[in-house]
Amino acid sequence: MPHLKIGNIILKNGLALAPMAGVTDSVFRRICKSFGAEYMVSEMISAKAIVYRDSRTPELAKMSSEERPMALQIFGSDSSVMAEAASWLYNNFHPDVIDINMGCPVRKIVGNGDGSALMKSPEKAKKIVSSVVGAVGAEIPVTVKIRTGFDGDTLNAVSFAVMLEQAGVSAICIHGRTREQMYAPPIDLNTIADVKKAVSVPVIGNGGIYSGADARRMFEYTGCDAVMIGQGACGNPWIFEEITSYIEGRSYIAPQVHDRINLAKTHTEMLIADKGLHIGICESRKHISWWIFPKRAPAISWYIKGIPGSARIRDLINRSESKENVFSLLDELERDARIKRESFSDDLIV
Repeated sequence: MPHLKIGNIILKNGLALAPMAGVTDSVFRRICKSFGAEYMVSEMISAKAIVYRDSRTPELAKMSSEERPMALQIFGSDSSVMAEAASWLYNNFHPDVIDINMGCPVRKIVGNGDGSALMKSPEKAKKIVSSVVGAVGAEIPVTVKIRTGFDGDTLNAVSFAVMLEQAGVSAICIHGRTREQMYAPPIDLNTIADVKKAVSVPVIGNGGIYSGADARRMFEYTGCDAVMIGQGACGNPWIFEEITSYIEGRSYIAPQVHDRINLAKTHTEMLIADKGLHIGICESRKHISWWIFPKRAPAISWYIKGIPGSARIRDLINRSESKENVFSLLDELERDARIKRESFSDDLIV
C-alpha cells in the first residue's frame, strides 16, 4: 500500500472512512478505526450553521483523540462564510484537516448551490478554496471532495482538480460518479486515473468499494494514493481488515454470525454511553439492521431467509426501547443461526 501525506500528516495504509450524514458519527468512526481505517472525515457540517452558532454543530464536530488524524468537512457556497466557518472549527476543535464538500449529490444541498453544484461553477469554487486556505491553510491542510462532474455532459473533474491544486489544496478526493448518477453504477475509474495524472497533490479514490478486490482494483487501475470507503463499511467495518489482508496477500476470515451480533451489541452500548439511552437505542436500530441485514448482500438475504422469524425480530428491534430487549432479540437471532449452522463466508461480505 502506498503512503499518503496530507500536509504533515503521514498515512501508512491509505484507508479512509468517507463522510456519511447520519452514519459516520464519533462512535462509528471509532469502530472503523479499530478495524484498520486510518483517516476519518466528519459528517458534513453547514458553514452557515457554524457561523450562526447552531446548537447542533458541536455534536457533529466533536472528535476523540483515538479518531485522529481526522478532517472536519464543511459545505457551503459563500466564500467568506466558508472561511469564517473553517477558522472557527480550527480554533475550537483543532481538526487535523479541513475538508470542503464539493461532491454531495443530494437535491437539497445542490439546490442551494452547494456540494456538487459547485462543479458547475469552477471560479466560485476556486474563490471558496482560496478563502479557506487563506483562513486556515497556514495551520492545517485544506482538502476537497469532488465527483467526476455534474452530469455526463460536464465531466470536468480533471480541469477542476488542476484548479483546486492551484488554489492551494493539499489533497483531492474524487468520487467516481457524476452528480446525475447519484450512487448508481458504473464507477468511472478512468477519470480518477486522469485526475491522478494531472495533479501533484495526493488523490483519494472513492466509490464502489465493497471488498478487498474492489480496493485493489481502485489502487492499481487509477494509481490513487488512498481509497475512501463509504457504504461498503455500513454494517461491515471488517472491510478495512479485508482490504489490508487482500492487498498484502494474507488470508482473510470473514466475520461469523456471532461476530456481527457481538459488534451490534458493542455499537449499541457505545451509542448509549455517548448519546444517552433514548437517542442511543434509536440510533442503534439502523446500525443493527446493517450488522444483521446488510443491504448490499444478496447472499446474506438468502442466509436470513433460512432463519425462522428473522423479519419478526427485525421489526421488534425497531420498536424496542431498552438495551436489554434489543440484546435479548439479538441473542435469539444468534441462537437461530447456530441451530441452522450457517455462517457468513467471504462471498457474503460486500
